[in-house]
Amino acid sequence: TYLDNYVGDRSETHGAQTVSGITLDYVSQITQDQPCMYTITEFDANAYVNKITSWVKSELTSNMYLLNHEQTHFDVTEVHARKLNKVVAAEYLGKQFACPSFSGQSQNDAISEKILQDLLLIRGQVTQEKVQMDLDYDTHTKHGTVPPMQKEWDDYITNLLEYYEPFKDKQETPLTLEEIEANFSQPP
Repeated sequence: TYLDNYVGDRSETHGAQTVSGITLDYVSQITQDQPCMYTITEFDANAYVNKITSWVKSELTSNMYLLNHEQTHFDVTEVHARKLNKVVAAEYLGKQFACPSFSGQSQNDAISEKILQDLLLIRGQVTQEKVQMDLDYDTHTKHGTVPPMQKEWDDYITNLLEYYEPFKDKQETPLTLEEIEANFSQPP
């Protein structure tokens, strides 16, 4: 339930607060030895609620307007997680990249570091858009206290969720056996 996600400390100025973010998960694979090339074969961004820092005042736990408003904040995060999945699917999945230099670390560690650096940069950009949308949402709805504006935003976010529905789940581009055999040298 909504209330299970709201257990953090309370504020004196607001009735509730949703603290949410986006996690990243990916799988990469070296696709060629000389010169070294890699690809990202799976990627998944997911929205989450931080249960420790999210909260609702106990006297407002039955206020469905407030809980709906907070749920929509989470939905804004989900929209942006899906958007991140879309961007990574378009710009990274299945594409070949030259391996970074790996002096002082393993090749796999260097590749993982480069991928994470790239993905965190994109997530940072998407998170900035999410933060701005949350601010606009609270400003326009006056923190959910203007029902007509709340309804407009609920509909808008629902439409965005539907638009990004194809990017809700893990994005995959598995390599075929032929691709693997064509790109890997045989072991000695």
